[in-house]
Amino acid sequence: MLSVKVTYDKAKLARLRKQFTGFPGAMGRVMPRAINKTAASARTKIVQQLSKKIGFKQKAIRAGLFLKKANRAKWRAIIDFATKGVDVSKLAARQTKKGVTYSGPADIRAQFGGTPQITGGAGTRKLIPRAFTVETSGGKKIVFRRKTKGDGLVARLPLTKLFTKSLSDIFKGAPALSRNIQKEAGRDLEKNIDTQVGLYLEKKGAAK
Repeated sequence: MLSVKVTYDKAKLARLRKQFTGFPGAMGRVMPRAINKTAASARTKIVQQLSKKIGFKQKAIRAGLFLKKANRAKWRAIIDFATKGVDVSKLAARQTKKGVTYSGPADIRAQFGGTPQITGGAGTRKLIPRAFTVETSGGKKIVFRRKTKGDGLVARLPLTKLFTKSLSDIFKGAPALSRNIQKEAGRDLEKNIDTQVGLYLEKKGAAK
């Protein structure tokens, strides 16, 4: 999985330790909270910015991001990206007479290989000709297309499931977005640490 890591500068960390001299266990409380707040904010920004960039629904992107939180033993939070493509059915797919329309990128792949022809320009709903939706007994909707033969005819079988590139691949292909997220996360982390330090010291002062 591709990951976005949120960490803290070692020199600043040393100064913070010095500030907390006389407060045993303080670092183990302050740092994980600040890091996790920063990581949660970074995940939200990734969802929002990827949605804007590629046209995915935010819900579909959020389902493919996994946050591993920091704790007292490990002061590091990691946002993992799913390596599996997003099912077209999660992209506001709708059945029409000509096929299935959806909201998202034109780069659609077939489970058993190949790339179906997509119609529709940027910013509009796309059409996958001859695709169709199937609803499972559990109510889940899946978009399929019959595998196309070399002569252009469509065989009855096999059926092939349709999906997009993985979020991991999409994020790798957007280095500017990645740098922006990392930069903002660094600034947010410092602010969140200052906030948590203030809250901790205020609480300790009130307890005296």
